[in-house]
Amino acid sequence: MQTNFEDTHPSLSDRLKSIGQTAKVRYALNGQVADLLLGQKRTEIAAEFDQKWQVQILDTWKNYHQSIQEKKEYLAQLNDKMDHNFEISLEERFDQIELTDEVAHQPERAFQLVHNFIRTSLKMRVPILSMVGI
Repeated sequence: MQTNFEDTHPSLSDRLKSIGQTAKVRYALNGQVADLLLGQKRTEIAAEFDQKWQVQILDTWKNYHQSIQEKKEYLAQLNDKMDHNFEISLEERFDQIELTDEVAHQPERAFQLVHNFIRTSLKMRVPILSMVGI
């Protein structure tokens, strides 16, 4: 995972690279830890935990997935309006910036949208802070 300007700390891979090291994974040997404690039941217990977790998380995941899909559709509508030179409200403009970053995972594009918004507002001599109620 690479770090970008939004991150407060470099990723592990970036930190290791900066000191000239590579990531090394050391797995427990067979006969250690869970194998030793649980024996042949380990696989059965792990499968049971996995199944219970999937049942418990399913509704939450479905709701989250549906929410993300709705946000993606809304972002597509906002982008389509902008592409066809339709005026969007201030709230829609802020939604577009936020969703571009959080849902489309395009922080650089979101930054460009903020930049364009500020540049346009300054050209029109619109006090930006008053637009957001400050």
